[in-house]
Amino acid sequence: MTNRKLAYIVKDQKPLVLATRETVQQACRCMWERHAGSVLVTDDQQRLSGIFTGRDAVRTLAEGKDAAETHLAQAMTPNPVTITPESRAIDALRAMSDGGFRHLPVVEDGRIWGIVSRGDFTGMEIDRFFPRPAPVATTESSSRLLALRHQAIGVGTSLASGAGSRTVRA
Repeated sequence: MTNRKLAYIVKDQKPLVLATRETVQQACRCMWERHAGSVLVTDDQQRLSGIFTGRDAVRTLAEGKDAAETHLAQAMTPNPVTITPESRAIDALRAMSDGGFRHLPVVEDGRIWGIVSRGDFTGMEIDRFFPRPAPVATTESSSRLLALRHQAIGVGTSLASGAGSRTVRA
């Protein structure tokens, strides 16, 4: 199936969701246990307020912050780009490519449906977004290039042995 709706992709998903008051250490532990690349971070009304990813964890630690003491509110990426469940796979791939991120929350009217990442898409969906380049050379042109290479090697060998050389005198 190509270019599926995101509602179909996230229909059975149970995204990892934590509150802003949880710690970076807790988020990393949950991500490890669930084999998840991100956490959706919610406020007290269960509305999406940010996303916490492995990149955020690395940045937080690199800044010298204590993972056990730092709350997600201070480490997350606030107000992430979101996409609706009625959007298509190609829309999600485009948004992630344009924004330079790998995780995209699926949200509608404040309700979190799930999250998509590049690994959620089929090869055909990715191929539609990242088309493969056309072949550089045909068999015929490859044969011609090989013949030219052999000629060039022959000329180089002749020049190296002194054939065809001229001395230029001033």
